[in-house]
Amino acid sequence: MPTMFSDEIISSTDLKNNQKKWFDYAQKAPVSITNRHGRNFVLINREQIKNAYHTSNYAKMIIQYFEEVDREIDGAAFSSEVFPWAAKLNPGERKEFRHELIESFIESSKTDNWMAIEEIVADWKATSEAISNAKFMDVVKSNPNERQYVEID
Repeated sequence: MPTMFSDEIISSTDLKNNQKKWFDYAQKAPVSITNRHGRNFVLINREQIKNAYHTSNYAKMIIQYFEEVDREIDGAAFSSEVFPWAAKLNPGERKEFRHELIESFIESSKTDNWMAIEEIVADWKATSEAISNAKFMDVVKSNPNERQYVEID
């Protein structure tokens, strides 16, 4: 019997007696398995659960970051639990990061390719680290014709 979550609910006995049928079905949609002891399990395709996990995990992170940026817009000092390095960015950069983050989340949720978000986060983290390194910023701001090798910590 399909539920609102589009899974089939079966007994553990039914799974035991019809394994091939239910394993084939689980390739396309979840199968909930119950037993007489009240324990409930789900048989689900690994890729489906991986994508559901990523969607949930990144959505929580993004929502928390949006709330942190909104507190700053409302006048509070910026701090972030989810992306602590973002404090090194200026307010405009934090807004730009927020925009890129949601755009990559939308795209990733459509394609199930979560590397786009990882790349955005890594790029912005590297930017924040570069901004906070005075030696590096001196080199970046210097005249390209006068640059010399500088060891950066």
